Amino acid sequence: MKQALHIFSKDVRYLRIEIAFLLLVAAVFVWIKNDWSDALLALAAAYIIGRVVHADAIPGDRQFWLTRPYHRMSLAGAKLMFVFVCVCVPIGAAQMAVFFITGLSLTAALPGLICSQALIFLVGAIPVVALAAVTSS
Repeated sequence: MKQALHIFSKDVRYLRIEIAFLLLVAAVFVWIKNDWSDALLALAAAYIIGRVVHADAIPGDRQFWLTRPYHRMSLAGAKLMFVFVCVCVPIGAAQMAVFFITGLSLTAALPGLICSQALIFLVGAIPVVALAAVTSS
C-alpha cells in the first residue's frame, strides 16, 4: 500500500497541469452544459488517463522499474486510484453541481450519479487504461 501511495503521489505531482486542465474543463462543463462540453470532458479524461499509464510504461525493455522493481499490484492499484481520484471524482462533482443548478434534490440525484460514476469508471476509464497499457506512446 505504501508503494502504491508513493506512485500515486508521484503521478499527481507529474500531471498537476493536466489535472488542473481537467478541473477547468469540468468547470466549463458545469457552466455550459451541452454536447461539445461533454465531448471535451471525455477527451480530457482519456488524455489524462493515457498520460498517467504512460508515465510508467509497461511495453519495452528500457523502463526504470526493471532496476527498481515495483510490485505489479502496487502499480495497477496506484493507476486505478489516480483514475478514480483525479478523473472520476471531478466528473462526479461536476455532475452533482449540474444537478444542484437545475434544482434537483440530492436524494433524487444520488442513485443516478452513483450509477453514472460506476459506468464511467468501468466502461469508460478501464478500457482506456487497458489500451494505454499495451501501447508504447
